[in-house]
Amino acid sequence: MAGSATVTVASPNRSNVREVELSARDAGALLADWINELIGLSEIDRMVFQCSHADVMIDEVGAILRASLRGVPIDRWVSPLKAATYHGLEFGMVRGRYRARALCDI
Repeated sequence: MAGSATVTVASPNRSNVREVELSARDAGALLADWINELIGLSEIDRMVFQCSHADVMIDEVGAILRASLRGVPIDRWVSPLKAATYHGLEFGMVRGRYRARALCDI
């Protein structure tokens, strides 16, 4: 089932910055947490976010993401996305490049 999102921007001149730090047991879990953080922040703060800077560290102990987000306030947010799930979650190297796949509940 395909979904769609509708966003109405209030004013492109107003913006907000959010600093986000997440940690997870592995890169795949971090991807799901990152998607869920973006969905949650967008709905709660009523903003559309662009990542202006991100650092990701992955090792045998876990994964950490630190990011700066710049948000633009919106008047209306309508989205069927509820959350990223672990079902079908993929993250790894394929032919020397990272490949990721995440599914979201709608």
